[in-house]
Amino acid sequence: MFRYIARSVVVGNCWGGGQVAYKGRRVEGDTRDEVLRKTEDMFKDGSLDSGMGFESLIGAWVEIEEIETVTIDAKTFTRSEWTNEIIGEIPEDFDEVINDYFADCWR
Repeated sequence: MFRYIARSVVVGNCWGGGQVAYKGRRVEGDTRDEVLRKTEDMFKDGSLDSGMGFESLIGAWVEIEEIETVTIDAKTFTRSEWTNEIIGEIPEDFDEVINDYFADCWR
Protein backbone atom coordinates (compact mmCIF):
# COMPACT_ATOMS: atom_id res chain seq x y z
CA MET A 1 0.00 0.00 0.00
CA PHE A 2 1.26 3.47 -0.88
CA ARG A 3 0.41 6.85 0.57
CA TYR A 4 1.90 10.27 -0.04
CA ILE A 5 2.55 13.24 2.22
CA ALA A 6 3.68 16.69 1.08
CA ARG A 7 5.42 18.96 3.56
CA SER A 8 6.42 22.43 2.54
CA VAL A 9 8.10 25.65 3.45
CA VAL A 10 6.34 28.67 1.97
CA VAL A 11 8.02 32.00 1.29
CA GLY A 12 5.81 35.05 1.31
CA ASN A 13 5.58 38.81 1.40
CA CYS A 14 4.72 40.19 4.84
CA TRP A 15 1.97 42.77 5.22
CA GLY A 16 4.39 45.28 6.72
CA GLY A 17 7.10 44.62 4.15
CA GLY A 18 9.87 42.09 3.84
CA GLN A 19 9.82 38.38 3.13
CA VAL A 20 9.89 35.39 5.44
CA ALA A 21 9.72 31.60 5.18
CA TYR A 22 7.35 29.52 7.26
CA LYS A 23 6.25 25.89 7.47
CA GLY A 24 3.29 25.19 5.17
CA ARG A 25 0.31 22.91 5.66
CA ARG A 26 0.71 19.16 5.36
CA VAL A 27 -1.10 17.60 2.39
CA GLU A 28 -1.91 13.89 2.04
CA GLY A 29 -3.18 11.77 -0.81
CA ASP A 30 -3.20 8.44 -2.59
CA THR A 31 -0.86 9.40 -5.45
CA ARG A 32 2.12 11.70 -5.89
CA ASP A 33 0.28 13.61 -8.64
CA GLU A 34 -2.77 14.11 -6.40
CA VAL A 35 -0.66 15.48 -3.56
CA LEU A 36 1.30 17.78 -5.87
CA ARG A 37 -1.91 19.06 -7.53
CA LYS A 38 -3.52 19.76 -4.15
CA THR A 39 -0.37 21.54 -2.97
CA GLU A 40 -0.20 23.67 -6.12
CA ASP A 41 -3.89 24.58 -5.77
CA MET A 42 -3.37 25.54 -2.12
CA PHE A 43 -0.36 27.66 -3.09
CA LYS A 44 -2.43 29.48 -5.72
CA ASP A 45 -5.32 30.26 -3.35
CA GLY A 46 -3.02 31.08 -0.41
CA SER A 47 -4.22 28.26 1.86
CA LEU A 48 -0.83 26.45 1.86
CA ASP A 49 0.24 29.11 4.37
CA SER A 50 -0.25 27.46 7.75
CA GLY A 51 -1.33 30.54 9.59
CA MET A 52 1.44 33.09 9.11
CA GLY A 53 -0.92 35.35 7.17
CA PHE A 54 1.25 36.48 4.28
CA GLU A 55 0.13 39.31 2.06
CA SER A 56 1.04 37.01 -0.84
CA LEU A 57 2.99 33.83 -1.39
CA ILE A 58 6.15 33.90 -3.52
CA GLY A 59 7.13 30.26 -3.61
CA ALA A 60 7.08 26.93 -1.84
CA TRP A 61 9.68 24.23 -1.47
CA VAL A 62 7.71 21.00 -1.32
CA GLU A 63 9.04 17.67 -0.10
CA ILE A 64 6.84 14.73 -1.10
CA GLU A 65 7.24 11.53 0.87
CA GLU A 66 6.18 8.27 -0.73
CA ILE A 67 5.41 5.71 1.97
CA GLU A 68 5.04 2.05 1.09
CA THR A 69 3.75 -0.36 3.69
CA VAL A 70 3.79 -4.13 3.25
CA THR A 71 2.91 -6.94 5.62
CA ILE A 72 4.88 -10.18 5.44
CA ASP A 73 4.26 -13.02 7.87
CA ALA A 74 2.27 -10.72 10.18
CA LYS A 75 5.12 -8.18 10.30
CA THR A 76 4.64 -4.71 8.85
CA PHE A 77 7.49 -3.04 6.97
CA THR A 78 7.60 0.58 5.86
CA ARG A 79 9.81 2.22 3.25
CA SER A 80 9.94 5.97 2.57
CA GLU A 81 11.37 7.88 -0.35
CA TRP A 82 11.44 11.65 -0.81
CA THR A 83 11.32 13.90 -3.86
CA ASN A 84 11.34 17.70 -4.01
CA GLU A 85 9.36 20.20 -6.06
CA ILE A 86 9.45 23.97 -6.19
CA ILE A 87 6.26 25.92 -6.76
CA GLY A 88 6.64 29.57 -7.73
CA GLU A 89 10.07 31.00 -6.97
CA ILE A 90 12.34 30.65 -3.95
CA PRO A 91 14.75 33.56 -3.35
CA GLU A 92 18.35 32.31 -3.16
CA ASP A 93 18.90 33.78 0.29
CA PHE A 94 16.21 31.43 1.69
CA ASP A 95 18.09 28.20 0.88
CA GLU A 96 19.62 27.88 4.36
CA VAL A 97 16.33 28.69 6.13
CA ILE A 98 14.49 26.08 4.08
CA ASN A 99 17.15 23.43 4.69
CA ASP A 100 16.88 24.12 8.44
CA TYR A 101 13.09 23.59 8.33
CA PHE A 102 13.44 20.27 6.54
CA ALA A 103 16.17 19.12 8.92
CA ASP A 104 14.46 20.20 12.15
CA CYS A 105 10.70 20.24 11.60
CA TRP A 106 9.70 16.84 10.36
CA ARG A 107 12.52 14.34 10.14
